[in-house]
Amino acid sequence: MIFNLLRNYLLTFLVVKFVYLPYIKEKKNMKIKDEKYLATVKNLRLRNFSKNLPFLILSDKLPEGQVYREYPDGRIELQQVFTLGKKFQSRLIQKLGTKDADRIRKEYGLL
Repeated sequence: MIFNLLRNYLLTFLVVKFVYLPYIKEKKNMKIKDEKYLATVKNLRLRNFSKNLPFLILSDKLPEGQVYREYPDGRIELQQVFTLGKKFQSRLIQKLGTKDADRIRKEYGLL
C-alpha cells in the first residue's frame, strides 16, 4: 500500500518536474516573444504611417504573391505582387470594406 502511494507520488513528481513545468516555462517564453514581436510590428506600422507610407501585411492564408496593403487613411487593399524585370510591381485585386479591414487588423493583432 505505502509502496504504491510512494510510486504514484514519485511518478506525479517526475511528470510535473520534467514534462509540465518545462512546457509551462516554454509557453510563457513564447508568449513574451510573441508580445515583443507584435510590439515591433506595431511600431514599424506606425512609423510607416507617420511617413505616409503603406504597411504590408503578409499572410500565409493568402495565395502566393498576394498581400494586404494597409494605408495611413485606414483602407486595406488585397494586391497581387510580381516582378517586372528588377522591379516589384503590384496590381489591385480588391479594396476591402470596413468590416473586412477591421477583421484583418484584429486577426493580426493590429487593433
